[in-house]
This record gives sequence, C-alpha cells and structure tokens, in this order.
Amino acid sequence: MNHAPHLYFAWQQLVEKSQLMLRLATEEQWDELIASEMAYVNAVQEYSTPD
Repeated sequence: MNHAPHLYFAWQQLVEKSQLMLRLATEEQWDELIASEMAYVNAVQEYSTPD
C-alpha cells in the first residue's frame, strides 16, 4: 500500500499549522498562539502514531 499521499497531506497540514503559529508569534497574539499550539501537538501525535 502506498502511504505517500497520506504522509504528504499530513506533512502539509503540519507546515500550515507551523506557519500559523509563526505568524501569531510575530503579531504577538499570544492567546491565539497558545490555543493553536495544542492543535499542532495533537496533529503531530496523530501523524506519528503508527497505523
């Protein structure tokens, strides 16, 4: 089974979340940054868990 499309999508989602967090930090939107951090951590855990 080819997992490449799923892995690419997962990686793309993490990149988007990282970019959002960077933008929030740059704009000093600390509450929003902290809220988005949990979504990022959860996504990393979800994608790093073997099927």
